[in-house]
Amino acid sequence: MAFLRQVAAVAQVRRSMLIHSFRTRQGRFDFGARILTGTFFFVLWLLASFGEGFFAAQLARSGKWQLLPLLLWPVMAVWQLMPVFLSPKGSQGFSIFLRFPVSFSSYFGLHLVFGFFELSTLLGGCMLTGIWTGLVVVRPGLALPAAVVLALFGFMNFVLSRAIFAWLERWLAQRRTREVLGTLTLFCFLAVQFLNPVLRNSSSWIQSAAPRMERWFLLLQKPLPPGLAASAVQLAAQGKWTAAIAPAVGVAAFLLVFALLLALRLRGEYRGETTAESAGGRAALRPRRTPTRFSTVSMRNSTPLAAIFEKEWLYLRRSGVLLYSLAAPPFLVLFFLSSHATGAQVATYRGFALPMGAAYAFLGLTRMIYNSLGGEGAGLRLYFLSPTPMRTVLLGKNLFQAALFLAEMALIAAMICFRMGRPDPVVAAVTFCWLLFALPLQLAMGNILSVTMGYGMNLTRLSSERGAGGNGLLGILIQLVIVGLGALAYLPFLFRGDPAYAVPILLGLACMSTWFWWSGLRRLDRVALSRREQLIESVARAA
Repeated sequence: MAFLRQVAAVAQVRRSMLIHSFRTRQGRFDFGARILTGTFFFVLWLLASFGEGFFAAQLARSGKWQLLPLLLWPVMAVWQLMPVFLSPKGSQGFSIFLRFPVSFSSYFGLHLVFGFFELSTLLGGCMLTGIWTGLVVVRPGLALPAAVVLALFGFMNFVLSRAIFAWLERWLAQRRTREVLGTLTLFCFLAVQFLNPVLRNSSSWIQSAAPRMERWFLLLQKPLPPGLAASAVQLAAQGKWTAAIAPAVGVAAFLLVFALLLALRLRGEYRGETTAESAGGRAALRPRRTPTRFSTVSMRNSTPLAAIFEKEWLYLRRSGVLLYSLAAPPFLVLFFLSSHATGAQVATYRGFALPMGAAYAFLGLTRMIYNSLGGEGAGLRLYFLSPTPMRTVLLGKNLFQAALFLAEMALIAAMICFRMGRPDPVVAAVTFCWLLFALPLQLAMGNILSVTMGYGMNLTRLSSERGAGGNGLLGILIQLVIVGLGALAYLPFLFRGDPAYAVPILLGLACMSTWFWWSGLRRLDRVALSRREQLIESVARAA
């Protein structure tokens, strides 16, 4: 009963925080972004549930129970991998409960209860519900045994996911280790995209080896949780109720082991162990490296713009998250280029490769442009205490962002020219004029959102920051509008056979966007001073 009251109290606090967030414009935008994100995932859940249910019904109708693990393995993979790309907070959001007189059992229970509302748990539960529905529609007698086995399998996946990220936070407490492993993981995810051309070129070999690979897979996965759960359902469908208990107990044994691992990690936190880095830890005992000559000279005799430029460079090279975001667009462009190998396809896509590459080049700078003050943390207060105007600070950041974009665009353009040959001069001119329009407008809107809807950004790991939803949604919408305006100015003339007429239109838009960016910089000081308390609260306190 006491535990239920604690859950109700925490739920009431969360509800009050949500209601109070509506008082700010950023909170309302974040809530709208959550609604759109929730709608997208709701549609995804429905499609996944329908697909799993359809194939489960086909398996039950045909009696091919040996293929049931092929439906359970995707559920387990989604359950464990989806939090990696949704940037979970792990146990950091629950350590605040240790400030209150709660028992370990209550702390463990709260950790589990609020994990039920994560997107990976909801998606996995919907997929298992679809499998159960498909089986019961064809075989109504499996309603109870399938429900018990799939519930055990689902709860095992849930506890495994919580245990994995609880232990990862313990093992990856060092910042550099987190950066290296996170970057390698994300680059491996990008490398998977190149499997499509490889598999397509090796299709004959794969078709000949497929039966042998299927037999080995079905044999090796039997003692694992998906294989055990599928065996239990298969034996129950065949009427062997007593024999079905053994694999179900095997799933329960995996659940118990994962629960013990999670309890061991949370027990350490409950006793005072923390994975957070502090300024007074081992890092304080290490001797500081002597600054390079470049840093010493440039910081001693530099203007504010040069100092901001150098600070941004130091932040960038030490942040695996930002480096990955910059490297991802060239990887995607390389993937798209490698997937079009024939001469006919090269001729078809040549006219759109450079404009599409220019649009992709902006993706890596989205977080940096539309939340340029988010990485400052507590240092944001120094900007309001120093005599340097905020417009100078943002101008320095804009110059650094423009330099990064030009380097990114040069790399993508070189890849396109190497793969598809020299682009048409008219297409190159139109793309260049669109960049003259798009870059100043992106920087101008980024400055406005950075001052009015900035949020604290973690530069060392992918995490779900409060306030990122509304800012990210508006950033995406702005980029879509900019790309749409360029398409409206280019495509009508392209279809008429006179694409060169888009050049003067884009140049006119470029003049307007440049004026908008420069005039916006002159007004940012007044806007930043009027919103300095809200900005410091959302950026500095989050850090």
